[in-house]
Amino acid sequence: MEDLKVDSVIELRSPLVEAAPYLFKLINQERQFFERWLPWATAIKSVKDEAFFLICAQKKIADNELWLWVIYYNQRPAGIIDLHQLDLTNCHGQIGYWLGRIYQKHGIMTASLNKLTDYLFATDRLHRLDLLIEASNQTSYAVAQRAGFKQQTVLRDYLLRNQVFCDAILFSKIAG
Repeated sequence: MEDLKVDSVIELRSPLVEAAPYLFKLINQERQFFERWLPWATAIKSVKDEAFFLICAQKKIADNELWLWVIYYNQRPAGIIDLHQLDLTNCHGQIGYWLGRIYQKHGIMTASLNKLTDYLFATDRLHRLDLLIEASNQTSYAVAQRAGFKQQTVLRDYLLRNQVFCDAILFSKIAG
């Protein structure tokens, strides 16, 4: 897994523990927002929790179970983009991402997603990438569309959020 330069101000870098204070601050500043969309956010209660997450991610990367990059904007950590549920036998995986709210609506995530999909398809190890988005998450829905992902289906009552089942939308992008 290598670092990727998206443009003159955006980079995707390997996850290092040094990014933990910045990432935690982004999560903590908008905790209610992140907890709505990302269930894992409730477990990140300190810089130490975020650092532990990054260390665990490094191990999963080494074991080829996860590919994860910290999104840097103007040399500052701004969020994360990852590929999980990797199935290298069938050449597919699922992308997840989040971006601090102060960095949203500037094209950072769309540019990062485009760069990552180009990179992943160029390796010839992956043929299909999926995004699973809660149906009411209009921001993430728009990112998927701008990045050329195609809606496949609506998965009824697929995600459990705050003890309420929610629909999810499956998007995919195929190499070539």
